[in-house]
Amino acid sequence: MPARSRAVCVWCVDAPVLDGNVARVLCRVFAIERDPRDSRTRAELWSLAESLLPKGRAGQFKRHAARRLVLRIRFFEHALLPLYTACNLTSARHTIQSHSTSRREAVEVTRASELLYSRETLKLEILTTPINRLGYRIEGTFLDEAIRSVRQDMRRVGITRLQPLFYLSNGYGCIEGYPNISLSFTNCDDLIAELNEEYRRFRYSPEEIIDTIRHEVGHAFCYAYKLFKTREFRRIFKVKGHFFRTYPATNRYIRRVNPWSKEFVNPGGDYYAQKHPDDDFAETFMVWIKPRQNWRRLYRSKPGALRKLEYVDRVVKEYGRKPPLVESDPTMIYEPAEGLSLTVARFLKTNAARYRRLATGYVDADLKSMFLKRPPVVKGRPARTHHHAHAFLRGYKRLLVPRVAQYSGAGEEVVVELIDKLIARARALDMWMRHADSDRKLIELTSYVTRLCSNFAQHGVFFVE
Repeated sequence: MPARSRAVCVWCVDAPVLDGNVARVLCRVFAIERDPRDSRTRAELWSLAESLLPKGRAGQFKRHAARRLVLRIRFFEHALLPLYTACNLTSARHTIQSHSTSRREAVEVTRASELLYSRETLKLEILTTPINRLGYRIEGTFLDEAIRSVRQDMRRVGITRLQPLFYLSNGYGCIEGYPNISLSFTNCDDLIAELNEEYRRFRYSPEEIIDTIRHEVGHAFCYAYKLFKTREFRRIFKVKGHFFRTYPATNRYIRRVNPWSKEFVNPGGDYYAQKHPDDDFAETFMVWIKPRQNWRRLYRSKPGALRKLEYVDRVVKEYGRKPPLVESDPTMIYEPAEGLSLTVARFLKTNAARYRRLATGYVDADLKSMFLKRPPVVKGRPARTHHHAHAFLRGYKRLLVPRVAQYSGAGEEVVVELIDKLIARARALDMWMRHADSDRKLIELTSYVTRLCSNFAQHGVFFVE
C-alpha cells in the first residue's frame, strides 16, 4: 500500500500505527535503549502504541493530536523561525513577543479543550442524549474485536455456514427462533461503561463480553438448526412443555438452584445454566467452544454436565458445515439502538444532576433553549420551512470566529473550539430552527458565544457562577 494510502487509513481505523518516527518517539519517552528494529522491541512498541490509543475514540484522539500539532507548527513559524533569521535587536524583540503570544495561545486552546471536553462534561452529555443519537456503532469498538474472536472460535471448531446477525440494543440476547444476536450499547466505549457500572452496579470485563457472545452464539446455533425440536435434545436437557413459552420472565430461578448439582456447567458462578434448558445448552456451548480448555478433564467429576458437553461436541460435528435451517433475518430484531429514543439517564433510571455541577463545558441546555427540539412534519418529512441547527452554526462559523475573538479578548482558536462543540452537540441532539428566524438566531448565537468567550478571557472558564 502506498505511503499516502496508509496515512489516510490511519485516520479511518481505530488502530495504532508504528512507523519510524513513532518508534523513535516511544523509545525516547519510555527510555527504551534497544534497537527498535529488533522483533522483540518492535512487539513491545506495538503494545505501547495500542495501550496509548483510547478504544473506540481514535478519531477524536487523532483530531485533537492533529490540532495540537498545528498549534506547534504555528508556534514554530511565528516564534522560532524568525529567531533564526533575526539580524538585529529589534527583530529579536519582536520575535520574543511573538513567541510569548504563540505560547499563550497554545495554553489557552489546551485549557479551552480541557474545559469543553472534560470527562464529567462528556458523561453528562451521554446521559442527556437519546440512545439513538449517540452514534454508536459496533465497528471500531471492543465489541467488534470480540465478534471477530468468536468467529475465529466458530471456524476453529468447524462451524462454517452459520453467520449470526449482530446488532446494538439495550442488552445481550438472541431473537427467539432466529440467529440474530443483540449486543449492549453500554459496552461501546469506556465512558458509557463507567456510567453503567456507576448506576447499575455491574461492568463486563473484556473476557466476560467474549464469553457472553459465545453464549449467544450457542442460542443462535440451537435455533438455526432447530435442535430444540429433536428428541435427543429434549431428553438430555430435560425440556418439558413448549421450549420458548416456558422460559421464566424473571431471574427468580436463583431461589431454586442446586449449587451442588453435577448436571450443569457453571462457568460464571451464577448457576445460569439452571434457569432454563435454552440457557443450559447455551452455557454448555460456551464452555465447549472456549479455546485452550480441556472440558473433559474439567467436568470429569460431573457426569451430567459432561454428557451435555459431549452432545454439543457431537451435534457441532454433525451440523457445523451444513447450511442452517433458519437464516439470519434483518427484519427480526428487537429494540435496536437506532430505535431507542429515551435518554441514557432514563435508561439507567438516574438523575444527571450530580454531573451537572461538575461539567465545565455543558452547552446542551442553552442549545435547547435557543433552537427547536423537532420541526413540524409534513407528509412524513420535516417541513421545508425548517432546517438543521448544526448546519446554521457551521454556515456562520467563518463569519463569527474573527469578530468574536476581536470583541471578547479570546483567541480565535478558542472561539473555534467552542463553535465546533456547539455544532457537534446540535447535531447529536437533532436541533432545528425556522428559516425565518435566521437573523434573530444569529444575534442570539453571537451574543451567546461572545459571552462565553469573554468569560474565558477574563476568568479562565466558560461558565461563571
